[in-house]
Amino acid sequence: CRRSQPLGVALAAALLMVAFDQWPTAALEGVRPKVATTVFGLAALVAAGGRRPFASGLAAGVSVMCWQPGLCFLAGAAWQLAGTGQRGRQLAWLAAGAALPAALILAWLWSVAALGDFVEQALVFNLFYIEWHARGPGETVAQLARLARSWNPVELRLAPLALLGLALEARRHGPGPLTVAGLLYLAMSFISLQAWPDTILFAPFVAAALAVGLARLASTASSIARSEATRARAKAVALLAILLLSAAAAVTPKSNRMHTPVSFEEQAGFVSELAAGLNETDSVLVLGLPEFSIHTGRPSLWRWPYMWFGVDRFVADRTAGGFAGMLSGLERADPVLMLVARRWSGPLRRQFHEWATQRYRLEERFFYPHTKRPIRIYRRR
Repeated sequence: CRRSQPLGVALAAALLMVAFDQWPTAALEGVRPKVATTVFGLAALVAAGGRRPFASGLAAGVSVMCWQPGLCFLAGAAWQLAGTGQRGRQLAWLAAGAALPAALILAWLWSVAALGDFVEQALVFNLFYIEWHARGPGETVAQLARLARSWNPVELRLAPLALLGLALEARRHGPGPLTVAGLLYLAMSFISLQAWPDTILFAPFVAAALAVGLARLASTASSIARSEATRARAKAVALLAILLLSAAAAVTPKSNRMHTPVSFEEQAGFVSELAAGLNETDSVLVLGLPEFSIHTGRPSLWRWPYMWFGVDRFVADRTAGGFAGMLSGLERADPVLMLVARRWSGPLRRQFHEWATQRYRLEERFFYPHTKRPIRIYRRR
């Protein structure tokens, strides 16, 4: 915002981004890839505005590696650079920077014989998921409306006025890089919109739109004053009012999720309890609980870290003998400990549970972020 707006408008946008409850909630949790997607994406737009195409591409490339819809920021950076001199050279450097993170990660995956797994899990499965869970446009609009109702009430009340101001702003200036990125992400959401974390990327677009729209409306209203001095005072008062409203929104969150989670050390302590009694050679199955593998360094018997959202069906269809074949392989491996967390449900989950309870003792524990559904702990009898 600062490149095209007064400092006060940029500050208001920053406050309104904090007021967008999903943003600070996700940032406090510290484990959402969409937070990193947004941070690196905004860095790409800042670098593009500073005519640093390679740095812009590098940041955008990292954004995409965090989550594929980070492509919207790459498009916004390209839009910014396309309007400069030496457009071809600028865009070539942008493309080179964007390709570098992907090339490095793909080369590393190939070096550890994991490239095939990455392609299958990050690309092939997502195509399967979109085809299976695809919503119609009307359903997506309804889902967006449901998710928007959980946004900060101050921002929701300011939105109609901001839209009027944006309409006036659009008559003076064409779309900027943030507008292009925001519209593209909105279009992407019609491919697959799941739950509130998907709205994290909306935070900078909504915040900037509110700040710029309200500022333009205030500027237009103050222009009716007769004297230059009166107009200047009216603009200053209006901008101060916008800043105060933005601050009020930032300090009145609606979300009940906004609390600091457990520390890394507390998490390590809990994981050590789960791993108590394991020998170095004992095998484990870990599903939906990546923190266990992070803290212990123990790989899971199944190479799929999750089984929810249809992963179980996808994997079973690609395994000899289907899900029964997967259970047979698990029986041969005879893990000492099995951990299952998060939202895996459905007939294959029930089949797994029935198989496991015949061979394992079942315990249940709650620990952040597994606070709504417990972690199921299967210990070999």
